[in-house]
Order: sequence, then structure tokens, then C-alpha cells
Amino acid sequence: MDFYQLNTINQEDILNFNKEYDNLTVIVQGENKENTLAQLSKIYDYLPKFLKSSSQEELYTTVIETKANILRAYAKLDSENWEEILKDIKSAIDNYSKLLTNTNIPDTKQSKISKGYIMINELQNSANVQDKAVFLIKYKNLLEELSKM
Repeated sequence: MDFYQLNTINQEDILNFNKEYDNLTVIVQGENKENTLAQLSKIYDYLPKFLKSSSQEELYTTVIETKANILRAYAKLDSENWEEILKDIKSAIDNYSKLLTNTNIPDTKQSKISKGYIMINELQNSANVQDKAVFLIKYKNLLEELSKM
């Protein structure tokens, strides 16, 4: 209801989000991890759209968008589609790198932003090695770091 009242968010996106959420409920009942993660990724992709439309600060919106890219990569881990995983991580790097040159972000957050950038690149390196265990460790550490921002 809050999104509808904002009148800045595309109502079709809100309806599609609800449809995807219903699809998630059905998929979760099937207990298929890969399909569940893929559906969660679809739902998470709506968050940056909603945040941009509700005029949230750029740092927060960019971090959420980066997380969406990382979750998309993680959802493909069981299928070991490393080429697609690397594409998603590259999108995360491209998106996140905007923060490195943003002069509107306080200096106190710049070191965390730099650390996050390094960790995304480490995740990319783990995908290049094509080792699921290393990827999972890097993924977990990266999400913890991004959550601190």
C-alpha cells in the first residue's frame, strides 16, 4: 500500500512483484533449492527499482542493486554456470564502482566502500577458479560487509 501511495513507482512493477512473490510460495513448496534461489533473485531485483523511485540515498540503492547482482550469481552456483555467474559479478562490479567516484558520500564511508569493492573482485576471482567452496566463503563475507553499509 505504501508503494501505491507514493505514486512514483510503476504500478505494473508492484503487481509483478506480488505475482513473483506468489510464484516463490509455490516454488518453495517444491523444495528445489536452485529454483527457489532463482525466484528469490527475481524478487530481489525489484528492490532497487522501488528504492530509486522512492528517492532513497544513492549509497543504499547502489548497495541493494549490487546485492541483487550477487544474489543472481549465487542462484546459478548449483548449476555451475560459471560464465553467467561471472557476468552477474561483472554487473555488480560495474554498478558498485559508481560509489568509488561519488563525491556525495561522506569520507567516513569511503574505506568501507573500497573494502567492498575489493571483496567483489575477490568473489570474481573465486568464480574464475570455479570452486564452489571458495565462492561461498567469499559470498558470505561480501554480504556481511555490504550489510554494514
